[in-house]
Amino acid sequence: PVDETAELNGQVPKERRRALWKERRVFFCTPQIVENDVAAKLLPGKKVVCIVVDEAHRASKKYSYCNLVQELFAITGGFIRILALSATPGNSLNS
Repeated sequence: PVDETAELNGQVPKERRRALWKERRVFFCTPQIVENDVAAKLLPGKKVVCIVVDEAHRASKKYSYCNLVQELFAITGGFIRILALSATPGNSLNS
């Protein structure tokens, strides 16, 4: 339902994002928004139960997805679901 979703980007003020994190259940945003809001305590990391990663083939090294997942694993003790999506096959098993 529309009243349970939010699209968050850098144009949404921090206090509005803080309110939306409390009010809504499903979010459409960049990993940088989530990473920054967890770090700034706008989003309590323990409330995150699932992350859907689009373009997962890009998630390597210092990419925001990697940092975010590591942070959420530390916060939740590893109790988080991750769905990683990619339409681009890697050229090796590790990619």
